[in-house]
Amino acid sequence: MLTEDNLSMANMLTALLNLDESVLDMDQVENLIKICPTKEEVDMLKAGEERSLDNSEQFFLEMMRVPRIEIKLRVFSFKLQFTTKVAELWKNLMTLQEASKEVTESKKFRRIMQNAITFANSSSNQGNLNESDVGLKLESLLKLTDDSPVSNPKKKLMENFYKMISEKEADLLGFHKDLRHLEGASKILLTTMADEMQGIIRGLQKLGQELNASEKDGPISEGFRSVLKTFLKSAESDHRSLATFYLEVGRDADLLVQFFDRDPARCSFERVTSILFNFVTAFTKAGDENIKTDKESKDVAVPLTPDGSKVCA
Repeated sequence: MLTEDNLSMANMLTALLNLDESVLDMDQVENLIKICPTKEEVDMLKAGEERSLDNSEQFFLEMMRVPRIEIKLRVFSFKLQFTTKVAELWKNLMTLQEASKEVTESKKFRRIMQNAITFANSSSNQGNLNESDVGLKLESLLKLTDDSPVSNPKKKLMENFYKMISEKEADLLGFHKDLRHLEGASKILLTTMADEMQGIIRGLQKLGQELNASEKDGPISEGFRSVLKTFLKSAESDHRSLATFYLEVGRDADLLVQFFDRDPARCSFERVTSILFNFVTAFTKAGDENIKTDKESKDVAVPLTPDGSKVCA
C-alpha cells in the first residue's frame, strides 16, 4: 500500500495525527483501518527484536506507536464523510418537505382527488361517498392504479378517468407539474434517514470520547486534539441544526399522511408517497395512451371504391 500511495508510513501518521485531509483521502484511511494490527500481532511484535523485523512488520510497529490508532483512524473517517453525509441528509429532508407541501397545497391535485373519488365510487357502485370518508382518498387512487394481472380492466379505468378529465376539466391535466418533488420523495426511506441520523449521533459521541482519551497521550496527540476539538464543535452545531429540521420534516410527513385520513402510526409516509407517485405515473401514461388512440383513429385508411381508387369526400 505504501508503494501504491507513494507515501511513507511517517507521512501517513503525521497526516493522521493532524487529521490532514489534503494528504490522506477516504480510501487510504479505510485501507489503514483494514491493516491495523490485532492484539495478537501487537504482542508478537513487542516480543521480537526490531532489527529482525521485515518491512511489513516495521510498518505495523510504526502504527503501534500511535495510541489507539484504529480509533483515531475511524475518527478521521467520520470527519472525511461528515460534510457529504450532512449535505445529503439536508437535500433529502428538503425534498420530503417540498413534496409534502406540494401535495397538500396544490389546488389542482385536490380537484383531481375529488374527481378520482367520484369516478372510483361510480365505477365500483359504492354509493354516495365523499372525500372526507376515512381512508377513502388513498383507496380511490389504488382502485385506479391497480395493474395486477387479475385487474387488467384497471388500465382501461385509468384511461377512462383521464379522458373524463380531459373533456370536463382539461386545466387539470398538468396537475403533476405541481408535484415536482414527489418522485424524489417516493424514493426516500424515513427509516434509512433515521438510521443515518443515529449514526451521526454515535459518531459524534465517539469523537468526544477520543478527544477526552487523547488528553493523556502526551505531545504525540497535541495536533490531533487541536484539530478534533475545532471540528467537533462545528460538527455538533451542524448536527443540532440538522436535527431541528429533521423533526420539522417529520411533522410535515405526518401531516401528509393525515391529509389522506390515515394514522401515521399505522400508515407510513413511504406508503403514501408510493401510492401518489404510482397514481401520477399511471395518469400520465393513460394520457399517452389516449393520445396514441386518438392518432390511430385519425390515421384510419380512407375507404376505397371497387376499382381501388380513394373515395372522394
